Amino acid sequence: MMMEMSVLLAFAMGMIGLYVLAWIFFIPMKILIKLLLNSIAGGVTLLILNVIGAGFGIHIAVNFLTAACVGILGVPGLLLCLLLF
Repeated sequence: MMMEMSVLLAFAMGMIGLYVLAWIFFIPMKILIKLLLNSIAGGVTLLILNVIGAGFGIHIAVNFLTAACVGILGVPGLLLCLLLF
């Protein structure tokens, strides 16, 4: 009887450990996925701005830094990129 109780206890501790480990890795992945999606949206916004702004002589390079700036900050990030570039 004692052997089954120790196996059950080991199984429960393993499941709790697995839950904690999954929780530790899930939160950063959620943040990274959100950053990636916002950067993609920022890149698309920059491409649209480059197409529209071509007639006015406005061009901003589309790279990870500018896309992340626009993706994270939104419209203020777009204005910041316009002022810097």
